[in-house]
Amino acid sequence: CVEYSPAKTTERQLEEAEEIVLACLEIIKLAKPRIWILENPHTMLYQRDFMKAYEAFRYTTSYCMYEYDYQKVTDIWCNVPLQLRNCQVTPCEFFKENAHHKGHAQQGPSTFGPGYSKSQLNSVPSKLIDDILQQVLGVLQE
Repeated sequence: CVEYSPAKTTERQLEEAEEIVLACLEIIKLAKPRIWILENPHTMLYQRDFMKAYEAFRYTTSYCMYEYDYQKVTDIWCNVPLQLRNCQVTPCEFFKENAHHKGHAQQGPSTFGPGYSKSQLNSVPSKLIDDILQQVLGVLQE
């Protein structure tokens, strides 16, 4: 995540980051799991040439739609069709009422708050995980 972030402007280690992603994709290819899921913030990964083959499996969502105070647009790749909520398509209630989000996905302070811990910023909303699992289970039960 860090290496693909536009916030990182120096000493970017894209080759190392891509080795990790390519290893994950190779594991999926070799293991042939019935269902697979990858997650990465909507930054640079989806634009990399080797990810173009997975474009049909990419679903974009926003953490604010799953009860986080900040938007954090995120891509989920999954071989099961997903319907995920995305604030950029249908704005969350807070954004509709205030024309901004309650917070920003950053450690440092902003005009809207003091910032968040690295642990919080690296977490995935449990309600998003629940939503994905419910959809995947629905497909498995068909």
